[in-house]
Amino acid sequence: MSFLGSLTKALEQAVQYLDDSAEMTRKLKSILVPNIVQFVVLLLLLIVGTLVAIPAIESVFEQVGSEDQLPETTLWFKGVLQWLMAYWYIPTSIIAVIALAIVIYIKTPQGKYNFHYFKYKMPVFGSLIYAIDFSRLIKALLLNIRNRNENTRCYGN
Repeated sequence: MSFLGSLTKALEQAVQYLDDSAEMTRKLKSILVPNIVQFVVLLLLLIVGTLVAIPAIESVFEQVGSEDQLPETTLWFKGVLQWLMAYWYIPTSIIAVIALAIVIYIKTPQGKYNFHYFKYKMPVFGSLIYAIDFSRLIKALLLNIRNRNENTRCYGN
């Protein structure tokens, strides 16, 4: 086998590796995206329900002259949402500053190490991320071993 044949084989293996990685990414997205959309929709329903339904229920209580009130937790949540709508820039600024600080910290060597350590140890997705990264590492090693074996047969190394 010539050098050109070895290069062709290596490129075919690299394309196969990239196709496998793209397929795994597509499968993960197909699993995660609907769950994320569902979470966002539920959060929006909670907020809209609190802003629309609670005042309507309170007005019904007032119209019938009832002394009953909604649960304290519901009223507290309504107050939190009203405060967030009035002073939206405060939590937005705090979140932006925290996100910027995290990004800057992750760019340091110690921050990068701690981020990757956290990524693999986090409760729900840590083992999944570890398995995916380990699978990609093993596939890359297998590709290298196959190329090495091909080159050994070609050149007698």
